[in-house]
Amino acid sequence: MGALDGLRTLTMDFFNKDKIGKYVFAVVPENAKEGAVPTYESVGAPSVDQAEQVLSYDKKRNAYKYPLGRYDEEGYYCSYCPPVEGIKPGRFVRHPLAEQARTDYYKRVDGKDYGTGTSNF
Repeated sequence: MGALDGLRTLTMDFFNKDKIGKYVFAVVPENAKEGAVPTYESVGAPSVDQAEQVLSYDKKRNAYKYPLGRYDEEGYYCSYCPPVEGIKPGRFVRHPLAEQARTDYYKRVDGKDYGTGTSNF
């Protein structure tokens, strides 16, 4: 067995039209002990607080103080940058790989090249 056998791999959608408006959390069961390995879930809700309430209905809790990110109104993944007290508020920032993921998505869907100015032809 190799050193990495048994490790889970996480695939991340940096663009997903089906997840528009959903927040992404690392979650653990409500009764999990410190150090429990989280799973990653997207939760649809109008605000972070309401998304955390949805998690609590499912007997889960956020493993971290903040969400990991959210999908914006176009389907791009935005990472959460936590606040720096007294300097700047927390905010969601579009992930650097999101635009390329959008281009790849549309190439898969209809075989056309969108938005990058490059082509495979």
